[in-house]
Amino acid sequence: MVDGVAAEYGAIDVLVNNAGVIDTALTDQVGVEHLDEQVWDRVFAVNLKGMWLATKFAAPHLRRSRRGPAIVNAASVSGVTGYPGAPAYCASKGGVIQLTRVTAAELAPHVRCNCFSPGSFDTPMARAFAESSPDPDAVRRFMTGPHLLPRFGRPAEIGKLAAFLASDDSSFITGENIMIDGGTMAWRSLR
Repeated sequence: MVDGVAAEYGAIDVLVNNAGVIDTALTDQVGVEHLDEQVWDRVFAVNLKGMWLATKFAAPHLRRSRRGPAIVNAASVSGVTGYPGAPAYCASKGGVIQLTRVTAAELAPHVRCNCFSPGSFDTPMARAFAESSPDPDAVRRFMTGPHLLPRFGRPAEIGKLAAFLASDDSSFITGENIMIDGGTMAWRSLR
């Protein structure tokens, strides 16, 4: 994939690793005690291993770029706090944050690497998670309850942050995890 993109466009200047699957999308047997090992492995394959592989193969191309090359990874607030029923998701997104830091250290000073950690956003994954529950409205309230801004985030808001982190406007930012969570991690409560 990476070599095909480089051949088609002549270079790679930016890599955005934006992938995610949550435990509950693969099984109803969630939790540390009940999660099947295959589900754990699948979540890690999508959420963390895929990012590492894309980074591994894009790195030589990014090092050759003369346009302020950058990597932007999608983490999650779940990578910095635990949510019951999502052990693989939380652990894998924590891994994304650490992979971001290691990548920033290893590819500096030529390539910057940052990640962003969304709170609850209006995405197909979030909608499916809510709709799969017996009380979708209660789940939606639970998902947005920690937000100081009382709503779901909009995907375009993440897009603007990712574009900023990929651009030269963020040329002195690397190794960072930027929260885009409506204030979730700023306090320890629910609205």
